[in-house]
Amino acid sequence: MKTELLNLIYKASPMQKKKIEAHFLEIPKMEVELESFLNEYKKFMDIENISLPDLANAYKQMLDQFAFTRKEFVTSGQYLTSSQSDAFSDIYDNEEYMTNYMLALALSQFLWKHHYLIYNFYKSSIINLNQESNILEVGSGHGLFLFEMLKGKNSVNNIDIVDISKSSIRMTRNIIKSINENILENINFINIDINKYTSEITYDYIIIAEVIEHVENPLKILKNLYSLLSDDGEIFVTTCVNCPAIDHIYLFENVGQIQDLIEEAGFEIKTELSVPSEDKSEKYIKKFKVDISYAAILKKRSNR
Repeated sequence: MKTELLNLIYKASPMQKKKIEAHFLEIPKMEVELESFLNEYKKFMDIENISLPDLANAYKQMLDQFAFTRKEFVTSGQYLTSSQSDAFSDIYDNEEYMTNYMLALALSQFLWKHHYLIYNFYKSSIINLNQESNILEVGSGHGLFLFEMLKGKNSVNNIDIVDISKSSIRMTRNIIKSINENILENINFINIDINKYTSEITYDYIIIAEVIEHVENPLKILKNLYSLLSDDGEIFVTTCVNCPAIDHIYLFENVGQIQDLIEEAGFEIKTELSVPSEDKSEKYIKKFKVDISYAAILKKRSNR
C-alpha cells in the first residue's frame, strides 16, 4: 500500500518526492510508521469506501489549498478567513470538502516531519494514561488521536467527543469502529460548538488538537476547558504559528503569543514542543514567516 500510495502522490505532485524522501532519510521510522498506519487505516478506508487514489487526490487538493493560502498570506500578512460562520458554511458543513481535508491531514502526520514529531509527542503523553480516566476530545477532526489512544483496548471508561462538523464525527466514529466496534458504546458524540458545551463531570485528560487557530476567540475556549478539567487533569493542545490554511482564523505570529494565551487562561505548561516546517535558521523562519507547529501538555496553575 505504501509504495502504491507514494507513487500516486509523486505522480500528482512531483515536488513532494524530494521533500518526503528527505524526511524518510532523516527519520527512517517515519516510513516504517507510514506503512504500519496504512495497514491499520485500510479497514477504516473500506468502511468509508475510500481508495488509495482517493487518498492521494485528497492530499493533492490540500497541497494546492496550502500553496494558495500561503501566497495570499505572504502578500497580506493576514489569514483569508476571518469568521467561524464562514469556515463552517464553506468547510465544516461541506461533507465532501471536509472529508478530503481530514483524509489529507491524517496522511500528513506520516509524511511531514513537523506533523510527525507533534504526533509522536502526543503518543508519548498518553502512554501512562489511566484506563479509568474521563476523556474529552474537542474537534476530533480526522480521528487519529483517538485511534492511537484506543488501539489494543477492549474497553474504555467514558469518552466524550465534541465537534462542530458532522463529517468529523462520522469519520471519528468509523475509525473507532475499525478498531473495535464494542468500544463505541462508551463513547459519546456531541455535534456542538465547544463554547456551548457543558458537562456535569470533569475530565482527567482533554485533547484539543488543531482547534484554537480555527476560532475567533481561543481564550474563551481555553477558559471553558479550564472549568471542565479535573484539578489533577491534563490537556494536550496543539496549534500553529504563521500557518495559513483555508479555515484558519486566529493568527499567532510567534510561540510567545501562544504561551501568553495559555497563561492567561489559568494554565501552566508541563512540557511543550515547537517544530518549524522547514529546517532553517531562527532568523530565516522569522523573516519569511515559516509556519511552526506547537504542542503542549497543560495543567491547572497551582497558584491561580
